[in-house]
Amino acid sequence: MLDRLAKRATLLSNNVLTVATDLVSYFHEPKKPSWDIRTTLLCSLLQALTSHGQLGELQIVRFFTSIPTIPPPFSCNIHEITFVAQYRSLPGILKELDETELNTREIQAEWIVDKSIGPMERILQSGNRSHVVDVVEDSSPRVILYAHGGAMVLMSTKTHRHLTHNISKHTGLPVFSNFIWRSHRLAPEHPFPAALHDIVLSFLHLIDKKDGYGYDAQNVMIMGDSAGGSLALSMMLYMRDHGLPLPGAASLLSPWVDLSMSHASWSNQKYDYLPLLTEDHPIHATKMYLGAHRYPYLITHPYVSPLYADNFDDLPPILLQAGGCECLHDEIQELATKIAQSNTYVQLEIYEDMIHVFQAFPFLKASKKALQSIGWWSMHAVNIIHKWQREVISLQRELERVKSLQIVT
Repeated sequence: MLDRLAKRATLLSNNVLTVATDLVSYFHEPKKPSWDIRTTLLCSLLQALTSHGQLGELQIVRFFTSIPTIPPPFSCNIHEITFVAQYRSLPGILKELDETELNTREIQAEWIVDKSIGPMERILQSGNRSHVVDVVEDSSPRVILYAHGGAMVLMSTKTHRHLTHNISKHTGLPVFSNFIWRSHRLAPEHPFPAALHDIVLSFLHLIDKKDGYGYDAQNVMIMGDSAGGSLALSMMLYMRDHGLPLPGAASLLSPWVDLSMSHASWSNQKYDYLPLLTEDHPIHATKMYLGAHRYPYLITHPYVSPLYADNFDDLPPILLQAGGCECLHDEIQELATKIAQSNTYVQLEIYEDMIHVFQAFPFLKASKKALQSIGWWSMHAVNIIHKWQREVISLQRELERVKSLQIVT
């Protein structure tokens, strides 16, 4: 019996998660689009803009990047709210910031929902607690917490509304985002770990059954692009390290997980639009994020550059998407390799010839394929992975029980 249980547990651990991977690949295998004139023109335009970044100051760059690039369609419902940043008795690196909260600071946030999902009122009703989501038999995500990119110093939810709306449309889920310039604590005014603190507070607000929205933690999927993807992964590492609730899944779009910018794929600048931040660059995002007294000493801290975490065990399933020729390609590939060596499930999708956060440009064929894959991941793959992980854990516990009985006898 012992041998049979051990064999079955090993078989499931090694092979069963491949079922989810095969299903994702079968239904939404990323096609490999060729580099076309639209991608070339887009990249050339963005390269021209970023190459002149040294001519301006941060506030000027913020002004231009705060203008929404592609307005969301009429099928998008947007609801802006505020919630109070509560004292949460957070441990570790967030303890000092958390102790400054007097339950008076307000954080602006917004809900993005595709109208096909249903009326916004159904999600936001609070008078009779009808917005509280009960834990259901399957563990598919019921809401998305989204952290937008912008190198920790730029952008807003408004610049990302078209992307977050498309995510809502393809996943069938409401998207909650609170990273709004002038409200969210961006660097350099609020250096690390302020951004980490805010995303932790946002997650806790979503799962707070008394003063928040009452979602079960397993029914929340965290998502983010670029620096927002890094922040999402840092949040999961922090929550795991301190025994706090974790979301049920994650989907990270071109996450910037190594703020030292030391990987070889940064030589892809002629194909991508990300500028390499030299030490004398006036808008050096990493310096601004860490602050003068912490740069460069904390640059490889796992909550700053999550690629350097000691391990990635016991995290929720993670979907990684990257462009084949983007500057972050190598660090995302290395991240996927490290996660694959842990007990955390990871799905890596590389889209050939694509640039950084290509999902934000809807005229690219690869963007539609990537969003379809995110939709399948959210609605089906996550639940399959959780189901089989529970089966593996159950078998492992039974194996340990039988072993202990044999020792006694």
